[in-house]
Formats: sequence, C-alpha cells, structure tokens
Amino acid sequence: GGPGTLGAAGGVSAKEAVVCPADGRSGRSTVRRRQHGIRKLASLLEYVSSPRLVRLRANGVPKGHYLDLARPWLAQLPIRSVLDVGANTGQFALAAHEVFPQATIDSFEPLPDCHDKLSRRLAAVPGASAHRLAIGESAGTIQMHRSSYSPSSSLLRMADAHKEAFPFTRDTVEVDVEVARLDDVCANLTLADDLLLKIDVQGYEDRVLRGASTTLRRARLLIIETSF
Repeated sequence: GGPGTLGAAGGVSAKEAVVCPADGRSGRSTVRRRQHGIRKLASLLEYVSSPRLVRLRANGVPKGHYLDLARPWLAQLPIRSVLDVGANTGQFALAAHEVFPQATIDSFEPLPDCHDKLSRRLAAVPGASAHRLAIGESAGTIQMHRSSYSPSSSLLRMADAHKEAFPFTRDTVEVDVEVARLDDVCANLTLADDLLLKIDVQGYEDRVLRGASTTLRRARLLIIETSF
C-alpha cells in the first residue's frame, strides 16, 4: 500500500493508524523525535562512562574532534607539529592538544572575529600560535564569503545545493583577507617532521594542496574535510 495505508499493510490498528495523515508527516516527526532522544541518551551515557569527556567539554574541547583523534592507532603516532588550516575558533586545535600534548600547533584563520576568539582560546595552550591568514596556492589579498554560520565561510561562493541543505548558512558578506602559500609560511616556522596537517576550508582544499607540496612531504598524517 501507499502512504496512509500502514494500518492495513503494517499490522497497525485502525485506531493507531488514524493519527498519521496521508503524507506521513506526523509519523516522520515522531520518528525524528525518538531518534533525537536516542542520540541524546547515547551522548549522555558516553559522558557518564568517561569523566575525561566531562572535563574536555568544560574546557571547550569538542567531543567529536577529540574522539576522532584519540583512536589508538592515531594517538600513538609521533606527531610533534600540527598545522590547522581553516581553524575557525580552535575546535580542532584544542582536541589536537589533548591527544598530542607535546606538539606545537599553528592554526590559520583569516576571519577577524574568529581569529580573535581562536587567539584567546589558544593563549592557554603551550606551543600554540594563531595566524590571521588564509592558505591557498598564491599570496595576496582575496575576498572571503563570510557566512552567518562562520564554519561555512569560504573563499568560494556558496553553492545553491549547500544553501538548500543548510539554509541557516546562506546569508553571507564579503571580507577582504590575506592569503599565503603554506610552503612559504612554513619556511618561517619551526616544525618537526612527521607533522599532522589538517585542512578544512569549505571547498578550497585543492588550492591549499597546490601551495603545500614541500609541506606534504613532511607530513605523517593528512586530515581533509570532504562533502559528498
């Protein structure tokens, strides 16, 4: 049967079936609420079972970033330098410091307000530096499309598909920012080989890589955000 016939086809009583309109919206809403409740319960249980996660949350360290980096095979790598390209307000950098506490961290964020918050958050992290800079394939000044949801800001125009999927990100303003090649920047930094390079720049990743050929040869681990 089609929409609205679940009572007959799925073994649901007529009394139960009448609360679901023909388009199934009420049923889907109930399912979403239940799924949300299950996710919240699972997250709560994670915190209950791990006091460290409670401490990290209190210190502003995102649980997702930390758990991604704290995988046993990854945490045991000899990472002594971290390059955080597209740092936003330091979410990844704070998590990286928890997993690799002896590593230096250089975070790159071109938006003034985000960089200010990044700088404040990294002030308490030994060996961490915040650079107000975008990273690309050439040096100069470029317009950045600053989204009302700052993590969605990009040096590229936001695609219509992104706006439709995430409407809360669609409002943007243009901001002039400084851009440089990662290889040029790293030539003036003190970095240890076997470094970790993380890139999350909303579609600009290929340009970052073009300006980072030397840096890539020094990297032990490369983390790149992708969407599909």
